[in-house]
Amino acid sequence: MADMETAKKFFDKCDADGSGKIRKCEVYNVLKQFKSHDEAIQFMAEVFKFDKDADGEISWEEFKTAIQHSG
Repeated sequence: MADMETAKKFFDKCDADGSGKIRKCEVYNVLKQFKSHDEAIQFMAEVFKFDKDADGEISWEEFKTAIQHSG
């Protein structure tokens, strides 16, 4: 993702329930609109490596860390 503003917009779009955290199913539902199944799965695998508290959800802070490590 180009910048943190874009990343935040994507995160907010994925956070369908407004919990402040995103789950794999929420991310997949957004990604499947413009990525192939395989690309969506690959993106989720990379992002969810940063689920440091292992709760199955990614907070904005965890998501930012994942984006920063992706290049």
